[in-house]
Amino acid sequence: SDVIINCGEKSFPCHKVILAARSDVFAAMFKHKNMAENMGNKVEITDVDPEALEQLLLFIYADKTSLGDIDVNLASSLLTAADKYNIQPLKKICEQAISENIQVANAAEALMLAYLHGAKNLKTVAVDFVTSNMAVVMETPGWKVITESHPKIMNEVLVAIVHGGKKMKKK
Repeated sequence: SDVIINCGEKSFPCHKVILAARSDVFAAMFKHKNMAENMGNKVEITDVDPEALEQLLLFIYADKTSLGDIDVNLASSLLTAADKYNIQPLKKICEQAISENIQVANAAEALMLAYLHGAKNLKTVAVDFVTSNMAVVMETPGWKVITESHPKIMNEVLVAIVHGGKKMKKK
């Protein structure tokens, strides 16, 4: 390895060439000789969960992930990391995993995640689920966050309701 990625209490020995080949964000980090990450051969990542970073690195190196074995919260963190490091195939896998696990308790969070990270497929599924289960989703803490902080999301849900969005069975 020629670079160490530190995240929380975990350190991951990695190879710049592999990271750069799979992520244009890593490529930009290592391209310029005067960047701190390139000069010190260390990358400090503070805004990604260590378990999500481990899954991201597994995908970068092996083109696979163990998403089938993880919970929706980890899939959400991994989607955020995949978006941050512009690893689109992993982002699509995460969208699918979250879409398949939408429930009343996490529907609002899935909807916000989709909007924040431009996850179009997840957004479609989440809007359909929310509009089909509006009465119960409105009772969740996540919906309160949407009503207080995300008027664009609220507007899109209301438009979908008015236009009779697709009906989806409650999970």
